[in-house]
Amino acid sequence: MRNHLSRDLETLNHEILKMAVVTEENIRLAFDAFLNRDSLRAKEALNRYYQSKIFEGNIDDKCAILLARQHPVARDLRQLIATIKISSDLERIGDLTSHLARNTLENHYPIPIECLENILQMIDVLLHMLRGAIDAFINEDEIKAKIIAEMDLQIDELRNTVYQKVVAEMEEKREQIRPLTRLLFLSRLIERMGDHTVSICGWTLYISTGKREIAT
Repeated sequence: MRNHLSRDLETLNHEILKMAVVTEENIRLAFDAFLNRDSLRAKEALNRYYQSKIFEGNIDDKCAILLARQHPVARDLRQLIATIKISSDLERIGDLTSHLARNTLENHYPIPIECLENILQMIDVLLHMLRGAIDAFINEDEIKAKIIAEMDLQIDELRNTVYQKVVAEMEEKREQIRPLTRLLFLSRLIERMGDHTVSICGWTLYISTGKREIAT
């Protein structure tokens, strides 16, 4: 029975990994569409978001079946709970990319170059965090989960920098307020994606300790 459960849990890990790969690809696609005002890529990002929802539904169904049939306890039970929660966090990240894609389709203002370097830095940190968080979960690496979670401070600091620069630009260039507002929208989305990534790290720690330990 335990061997069967171990194999099932490993299969779920592979499903989470595949979902994370789709999520990361969609983040890149949605941001590229947003920054380049590419409506075709924005539509593609919206279509791919629905893949994330399908992944989440399949993972939840498999977890529910295991809970009903295997009656897992202790660490196995915590891993199933964490798997459900992590798939939800990945879906929420996907949902945020869909907001980004819709904003691209609905607004045609160019992206001002002010703060763009900071925005690109935020995206790089986010993608590094997401890959690291999933790797920590798959390998049950508590130390790495904590290190990755701490990187969220970099995203927060960069967002504060973007906010200060954008506000200063708005005061000088009133005619640019609407396009500059898009940068604030973008930085806020990245920050929220970072929070969900931190949550993934917290669920990784929960498997071992029964406590999330990391606050988002």
